Amino acid sequence: MNQSKQTLTLALNELRRASNPTIPWVWDERHDVAMMALEPKLAAPIEASLAHYFSEKWDHQNHGSATGELNLLIDSLAGIELGQSLYSSKLEEGLVAFAAFWPWAGNTNVSVRIGIFTSDDHPEISHEESTSAIRNMFNIPS
Repeated sequence: MNQSKQTLTLALNELRRASNPTIPWVWDERHDVAMMALEPKLAAPIEASLAHYFSEKWDHQNHGSATGELNLLIDSLAGIELGQSLYSSKLEEGLVAFAAFWPWAGNTNVSVRIGIFTSDDHPEISHEESTSAIRNMFNIPS
């Protein structure tokens, strides 16, 4: 296994542990990410775990300072609105692990999405490979 694929596998293992492995995940076709929706009181400990794992936190106030692949990632998620948080860690050039923490209108639920953003110029891991790895790690059938 090459270094990039090892980095991806290690990151997904950590994300799975950080996100509470007992909670079932589904596939979000719109963003090609693992997703779960849960009550806000159940989401708080997961957000604390994610905040501990990721090196950066983006919100509606600071996301304008994102550059490179982070800016592309934020654009692909249609921006970050008030109350939403995006956690990210750059794994290597062109490869970013992220978790989107999106409270629903009326605070009825919270969506948590976990993914890997792969820029088009990443030499070793394609978008298809990263989505397949996420599906496998979170036990989501294709």
